[in-house]
Amino acid sequence: MSEQRFPAGPAPRVRITRAQGDLQVEVWDEDVILIATQGRMRELSQAGDELVIDGCDDDLELRVPARTAITVAKCDGDLRVEGVRRLELERASGDVHVETISEELIVSQVAGDLSVEDVPSLTAGGPLSGDVTLSNVRQASLMRVDGDLSIEGAADAEVSAGNVGGDVSVEGELQTLRLGQVGGDLSLERVRELKAGSVGGDLKVEGVAERIELGSVGGDASIKGLEGDMELGDVGGDLELRGSFRPGSKARAVVSGDASVRLPGEPNLTLTAVVSGELRGVDGGDSDGRKRVSLRYGAGEASLDLSVSGDLRLSGAGRPERQSASSAPGREPGPDWAEFGREMGELGRELGSLGRQIGDEIAAAFTKEGVTGGAAWAEAAARRVQEQARRIQARAEEQARTVEERARRGEEQARVKIKINEREWQLDPERLERIKEQARRAAAEGLSGAIEVVERALSRVRVPPVPGVPPVPGVPPVPPVPPVPATGQTIRIEMEPIVPPAAPPASREQERETILRMIAEGRISPEEGDLLLDALGS
Repeated sequence: MSEQRFPAGPAPRVRITRAQGDLQVEVWDEDVILIATQGRMRELSQAGDELVIDGCDDDLELRVPARTAITVAKCDGDLRVEGVRRLELERASGDVHVETISEELIVSQVAGDLSVEDVPSLTAGGPLSGDVTLSNVRQASLMRVDGDLSIEGAADAEVSAGNVGGDVSVEGELQTLRLGQVGGDLSLERVRELKAGSVGGDLKVEGVAERIELGSVGGDASIKGLEGDMELGDVGGDLELRGSFRPGSKARAVVSGDASVRLPGEPNLTLTAVVSGELRGVDGGDSDGRKRVSLRYGAGEASLDLSVSGDLRLSGAGRPERQSASSAPGREPGPDWAEFGREMGELGRELGSLGRQIGDEIAAAFTKEGVTGGAAWAEAAARRVQEQARRIQARAEEQARTVEERARRGEEQARVKIKINEREWQLDPERLERIKEQARRAAAEGLSGAIEVVERALSRVRVPPVPGVPPVPGVPPVPPVPPVPATGQTIRIEMEPIVPPAAPPASREQERETILRMIAEGRISPEEGDLLLDALGS
């Protein structure tokens, strides 16, 4: 193996355009740069502090002072770099291991696995096709990980990833974890703040100090040690929740399966739940049908709101200071849970799309501007990702406040019960307006006839006026009727005595398909779709 030595200046830099074999870079105590290889290089030159290696057709080893900055445009084999000041990597076809970088690591594309240890800052602007392992990385921004992401956390570490195709696992403590979309499971020990768009598999969290926010969880969710706030847009499986629920904190979840909640011994909590299955652990919870329960423990300074399609089991606490329970007719009483779920799902889609978009842009910048220019662009893009994620987060928090405000208004304002063909719904003007708005959006996005179908259906629904509430535009009021009591009087609405000629079968089928498609796309709830179909006589 031949060796060559070059002097190292005050701020030495080594730029490698292509290494066709494996590349290894280590630091040593000598103040020179050593190059060792059995292959041939097209160019080997030095100008000032920069040493350029252009094309090496075999394995390549370098020994450099610790103050050296390394730039690698392409490595066809495996890459291992330890102890240098800075590393910029555009493309590696094999595995990459980076350890003890004093300043920062910037990566574009890695086809194999990536392992990073003891690095203060990592920015990965392109696809990482294999598994990624981070150990003692203080700040990391990853745009796309096709495999698994494993993190050995540190108390002050912040990690962001746009999309992770496999599982995400965290050992130890993290300051902040932000994820767009996770294809597999997400498990972590303790985190101050967790935000994720969607998790395709199961969620397991051992401790949350400040806030956890997820758009959706495809499988089961287990959250223990919850101290701060929680927003779960939709849990496809079961939910297990344990927390201290500190005063002033707010927690909310929509659960498609069963929910099990273990409260602390002396909770200071107001718990409100809408439950379709059995309610266990409180008095009067064994009644049939959908029910709404409100429990206050202590002063009730924390809040927990749940919508559970299956059973709800409460344990751990004594008897509540105050309890109220009532039946909950229909499928969407109380807060607008469907709207909340849709908004949280949109959060997941936007975070995931953000990761893909920025990742593609950074990869293009590396290709167009080279590794040095692309690296600078990647740093700016990482800041842009964080800013846009903050804007998405602010919108989600605003939506949560809107849901709470609607819930408060719903308790103060009488809702109208409407019967059409022996079926009953609870409606209010805001909900009818939202259905029409969703129809307008659907039409704008290519769903032909959506506005006409919805308006034709709503024109056949008559909503009696409610004191203090203006009539909904496009839904004519009927002649005055006695005021509707706050207890919710049931009013029978007969179909119009004069009806337009029946639409031909093909038109009725098309109307039905339009409404079913709006349900499938999550624009309206199944209940709202039933109302529209009944009103049309479909």
